[in-house]
Amino acid sequence: MRDRLKRQLRAVFGNNTPMFFFVVEDLNDRGIPVRPHAHGAIELKPFPVDEIPDPKALRHLKRIERKKGKEIAEREAGRWIIRAAMRSAAGLVSGPRIASNGVDQSRNVWWRKPTLPIFNDSWVTYCLKNAGEFSPVLSENRLARDYKMLAQAKKLWDIIRGT
Repeated sequence: MRDRLKRQLRAVFGNNTPMFFFVVEDLNDRGIPVRPHAHGAIELKPFPVDEIPDPKALRHLKRIERKKGKEIAEREAGRWIIRAAMRSAAGLVSGPRIASNGVDQSRNVWWRKPTLPIFNDSWVTYCLKNAGEFSPVLSENRLARDYKMLAQAKKLWDIIRGT
């Protein structure tokens, strides 16, 4: 999934792809087994409004640009492009009802905007809540991350350690 997502993002953003991480898990927040799914985060990068291929989305983004300005419209265009890349990486682009191994995948990609993104860091804890738990179905290493994010994390750790 990490590689498919990276390919989709590279097709749109070139080498300036957004950083991301996600954890695949098969437990809910109470530890009860559920079907495998992922929690994570992805960097929101602006995208030129005029390059959005969907005419309906383009009209919507042009309205945002008129009302709120180019910067906000390009951020929303980036959100639209990233969501399209995520849907494509999950295999949801060829029809409204996609199945994988007989399981409906139509609800497997969803997102919401972060709540109070400057002050709320509990979403990171939530994303990683079952990263170390045993799973009879999933492998031990269920954390997927972009290599650019790993490099940035190492730089931050070096700053923290003072090296």
